[in-house]
Amino acid sequence: MKVNKSRKWHFINQGFIIIMVAYLLICCENKPTAKSIEGVWELTNFYRIKEADTILNISDKVQHKIYLDGHVIWNVSSGPDSTEWHGYGTYTFENDTLTEILTSTSIPMRSDNNMYLLRVELNGNNFKQIVEFEYYDTLYQHIELYKKLN
Repeated sequence: MKVNKSRKWHFINQGFIIIMVAYLLICCENKPTAKSIEGVWELTNFYRIKEADTILNISDKVQHKIYLDGHVIWNVSSGPDSTEWHGYGTYTFENDTLTEILTSTSIPMRSDNNMYLLRVELNGNNFKQIVEFEYYDTLYQHIELYKKLN
């Protein structure tokens, strides 16, 4: 039985188109993207909580953090005593835990501990950073709220 060449190419072209459409549908499927903290962030609020009571609420503190390609840098405007607060280092962000390892800091930040484990709740263009610590058998939390600038 003879098959018309143009008809044969028509079936081959249809098959190719079907395969390409299926490939594009599979490859371009909306897959969930990993949470990313990369970008420029500005502090909007700072809270200090003692046990369950807020003992400090600051909304005019100027502080920025920049996360880019595994590096972090942050700064805070000088206080009334002109003390500088800033740091630079590397970071990882995994399972809502931000690990900052600071290799360069302002004098008040210098210590034997340069690694900070921060619990983070990331929600689109906002994130909450929570640091818990104990001081004289009292549990404290520092909570920083940030908005993304870029």
